[in-house]
Amino acid sequence: MVDTAHPPPGFVYRDMLLRSRFCVVPKGHRKWSPRLLDAVWHGCIPVIVADGWHLPLSSLLPWRDFSLRLSDARIADLVDTLRAIPPTRVATMQRTLLDVRRHFVFGAAPAEFDAFYMMMAEVFKKTPPLP
Repeated sequence: MVDTAHPPPGFVYRDMLLRSRFCVVPKGHRKWSPRLLDAVWHGCIPVIVADGWHLPLSSLLPWRDFSLRLSDARIADLVDTLRAIPPTRVATMQRTLLDVRRHFVFGAAPAEFDAFYMMMAEVFKKTPPLP
């Protein structure tokens, strides 16, 4: 783990994400964290340590297939938990993550299944039908 508040010389956050299989995503100060999207965009399996978080697009995407959730109380088990995941499962999670990350990208022009499309689909799915 790297203390990004006091990075070592030559540290580049993006490069670290690209080289990592897993990225810890702690809760932070708000109901969301940019670290979640940083992990997804860079193909790093998010390890979400944030009890009570509602994940974006949770009604549309199989978060269990490309991320891990670890309760705040189990943070001490983080390394053992990650080491216990079989390499084949890690590879499957990484492939799935690469498939779903397009759903988190806003383009200059609308594209099918981009972030805007997915947000509208989630809103539609949660909206009760008109009488």
